[in-house]
Amino acid sequence: MAVEALSAASSAVSAIPLGGISRLAGIVLTTGVSIYLLVAKKPPPSISDHPLYPHTRNLIGVLVAVFLALTWVFLGNSAPVSVVTLAAIAVVATALGFSAFFSVANLVTAPADEIRRQRTRLLRAYVVYYVLISWGLTAAVVFILAWSSNSANPEAVAKPVTYRIISAVSGQASSTSETVVPFRATSGQVNFGCEETKSAVATFTLPAGASFVALPTTKWDNLSNSSSPRATVTTNGNQAVATGTIRGIDYQNLVFARNCPGGGHGELIVEGNYRTSATAVTPRNLPQITSSLSTANPAPARVTLPTTQELNITAIRISVSELEPTPGEPETLELTAQAPSATFRSGKIRATWDIQNRELVFGPIRR
Repeated sequence: MAVEALSAASSAVSAIPLGGISRLAGIVLTTGVSIYLLVAKKPPPSISDHPLYPHTRNLIGVLVAVFLALTWVFLGNSAPVSVVTLAAIAVVATALGFSAFFSVANLVTAPADEIRRQRTRLLRAYVVYYVLISWGLTAAVVFILAWSSNSANPEAVAKPVTYRIISAVSGQASSTSETVVPFRATSGQVNFGCEETKSAVATFTLPAGASFVALPTTKWDNLSNSSSPRATVTTNGNQAVATGTIRGIDYQNLVFARNCPGGGHGELIVEGNYRTSATAVTPRNLPQITSSLSTANPAPARVTLPTTQELNITAIRISVSELEPTPGEPETLELTAQAPSATFRSGKIRATWDIQNRELVFGPIRR
């Protein structure tokens, strides 16, 4: 069971809540204190006078360093198997260490002849006592840290963390401009004789994407020797069509004949205005959006983004930094339409760009 627990705990190293510097400081501090006490506090002469005591003291230092380093590295996390293993080590190792201590005390207070016969046993009991006490007490310290930092533990006393989030939104903005353009189309000159009626058609076709501002007008222009000009105009989709008729002047009736003073001419005109629009696309960066997120609040933080009409978003650069309990260095990442969700390298916050609902969602990752 112990081997299985250690194996499971080692696989949970990525879940260690304590930073690498914190764990290294814990290893150095607890190991240093244990080894210092081993050197500074000299054991009873019945132990220290043993010819192998200097070698034994070095062995104890190595064992303590190895056991304590393994405890911090592989069990210093909030995984359930690690917490259980730490508790077991703290209780069992400390209990066995005290048992070995009383064995040492019993042998040290024995008669001199008995001490001489049991010197090696006394030295062995001293090794067991010192290693187990150091290991058990260190496991208790690591257990308390792992237990209190486990956010899933209802009895944990972990302080809430507040983050400041700065979002920089960039994209393309579209602007449309309109222009009114006059137009004029003619049927060309129409020639006619006296009392002769002619018809004409004038057509104008809009450019692509254009529209008439109002109904075009029509008239006969450049007239000579004409009468009864008539004209109408209609629109059909992207065309304005003017149709009309015109008649030459009457003959002059003389006594013995009719006289035509002269042939006539004119042209049918259709005119008006049409509207064109042009769309320009320019890069645009919005002012930075500042928001906050707290682990004390189970709800994620949300930031509303502009509509598609306001900005076609291409990328969102996000910076997050810890404000409380202690300020931290900012971390950054970038979201795009191809990668709309990402986790910051610390593994504590995940950012998601909800493209459909036009918002950013930030949530702490709870272990």
